[in-house]
Amino acid sequence: MGTTTQGAVLAIMGATKTKPLGRPSLTGKAKHSPHVSTRATPQMVKALLRIAKATGKRRSDIVREFIEAGIARWEAENMT
Repeated sequence: MGTTTQGAVLAIMGATKTKPLGRPSLTGKAKHSPHVSTRATPQMVKALLRIAKATGKRRSDIVREFIEAGIARWEAENMT
């Protein structure tokens, strides 16, 4: 098999592999990650978008980080 043919076969084989849908699980392989839904003011959404753009992260990543920080702060203040 020549290099060109081999490359074409490999490209076709790679194109037929199934790719997992959606984002990777946060809880482990093939496990569903729980969702939390909330409402936000337009100002909050604009701020999240600004932060996401400035950091190169997705809005959901920023929200997750803020929730983690808030939980850690609450636990530090209230679980002593």
